[in-house]
Amino acid sequence: MAHLVPHSRGGGGLTNTVPVVIPSNFNVPEIDSDEEPQEAEKGPPKLVGDARVVNRAFSRLRIAQACNAYLGIVGLGICIVEREIRFEYGYKDNKNLRIALLTVNLITTLLLCLSLLFSYKMEFSWMKARGFVSNIDGLFNTGMYKTLIAECFICLISPLPFLYDETFKENNTNYSYKINHWYNDILLAWSFIRIYLISRCFLTNCFYMSTRAQRVCQMNGCYASFGFSIKCLMKNQPYLVLLTNLVISTFYFGYLIRMFDQDLSTTSEQNFNQITNPVWMAIVTMTTVGYGDFFPKSIPSRILGIICAFYGVYLVSLFLITLDNLLKLDQSETRSYELISRLENKEALKLEAVNVITTGFRHKRAKRKAEEAGSPNSSYVSKKLKLFRKYLLRFSQIAKALRGNYGTETPEDRVRRELEDLRSSISSFEACVKVLGKHLEVEMPERKPTDVGIYHKGSTDDVTNDLKKES
Repeated sequence: MAHLVPHSRGGGGLTNTVPVVIPSNFNVPEIDSDEEPQEAEKGPPKLVGDARVVNRAFSRLRIAQACNAYLGIVGLGICIVEREIRFEYGYKDNKNLRIALLTVNLITTLLLCLSLLFSYKMEFSWMKARGFVSNIDGLFNTGMYKTLIAECFICLISPLPFLYDETFKENNTNYSYKINHWYNDILLAWSFIRIYLISRCFLTNCFYMSTRAQRVCQMNGCYASFGFSIKCLMKNQPYLVLLTNLVISTFYFGYLIRMFDQDLSTTSEQNFNQITNPVWMAIVTMTTVGYGDFFPKSIPSRILGIICAFYGVYLVSLFLITLDNLLKLDQSETRSYELISRLENKEALKLEAVNVITTGFRHKRAKRKAEEAGSPNSSYVSKKLKLFRKYLLRFSQIAKALRGNYGTETPEDRVRRELEDLRSSISSFEACVKVLGKHLEVEMPERKPTDVGIYHKGSTDDVTNDLKKES
C-alpha cells in the first residue's frame, strides 16, 4: 500500500504541496531526539579555510601594528609639546600642565607596552596559521620573548613626570658658559627611536608583505620579511624611499641638535632657536659638505653630529648605488646595444675598406709616377704610404672589434656565418685544385653546384630554417 506525503517544492517562501508516493514496505529510521548528532571526523583543513584563517590573523596583526605606531607617536608628540612649553614659558610656569602632559605620556607608554604584547601574540597566531610554528609552541620556546622585552625596554625610556625639573650642568670652556641639560631632554632624544614603529606599520601594510606576497615567496623558497619589503621598495621606487629617508633624518637630527644647543644661541651667535638653522646644518653634515657656518657645540649635540655624519655617508652611498643601477643596461638593452654596435662597426668597416683601397691605389700610382720621374723615395710617395698605413691600421682595429662582438650573435647567425666561411673555404680549395690541375695537365671534372647540399647557395638559409623549426 502506498502513502501520499505532502512535498514542498519551489522557492521564494512559496510552498506547493505535491503528492509523493512512498511504498508501504519502506521503513523510515527513527531518530531519537535525546541523542546528540555525531560529529564528523576531523580531516585535514581545507585550503580555502586556511587562507581565510591566515588573512584574518594577518589583519589583526596589521591592526596591532597600527595601534603601536599610534600610541608611540602620540606619546612622542606630547613630550615635544611639553619641552617647547618649558623652553618658551620657563620651567617654573605652567608646572601643572607640564606634569599632566608627562603623566599622559607615561600612560601612553604603558599602553604601548601592552599593545606590543598584543601585537606579538597576533604575530604568533599568524605564524601558527601559516604553519611556521606548532600548536605546542609559545613565545618563550620560540625565543620571541627576547625581542618583545627589547622593544618594551626601548619604548619605556621616555620623559617621566618626577623628572620635570631635574637638570645637570655642562661647563662649556669654548664659550665660558654653563649649559643646563634636562634629564627629560635626554630621554626625549631616546624616545625619537619610536619612529621605527611607523616604518614597521607601513611595511606591514604594503603589498610586499600581504598574504598573497607571503604565498608567492613561500613557493619560491624565501620569506616576505621587512628586509624583503625594503629591497622591493628600493627596487621599485628607490628615489622616493631615499628622499623620504633624507627628509625625516634631517628634521630628526636638526631638532635634537637644536634641543641641546638652544641655550648657546646668544653666546655663540648661532641662532638655534629657529628650526631652519639646525636643519640646514644637518643637511650640510649628511652630504659631507661642511660649510662651518653652523656646528654643534655641546657634548650631546656633538655626539648627535657624529651619528649624523656617519648616517649621511650611508645615505649618500645609497644615492650613488641607486644612480649607478639606474644607468646600467638590463639584459635586453645590453643585447640590443651590442647588436647595434655590431651593425655600426660593419658600416664603419665598409667605409674603411673603401679608404684602404683608395689610398692603396693612390700610393701605387704616386710610386709609379715617382719611378718614371727618377725619384722613387720622394716625400709625396712617403705621404701617400703613411696615409695608406693609417687607414689600414684603422681597418684592422674595426675588424678586431667586430670579431669581438660575435659573442652576442644568435645561434642562427652563428650557423649561417660558419656555413658561409666553410663555403668560401671550399671555393678557395677548388680554385687551388684547378690551378694545380692546369700545371699538371690533368683535366679536373666539373662539379654541379647542387651535388652536395652544403655547397648550394641557398643551403645556409635551409639550415637556419630547419633550426627555427626545431626550436
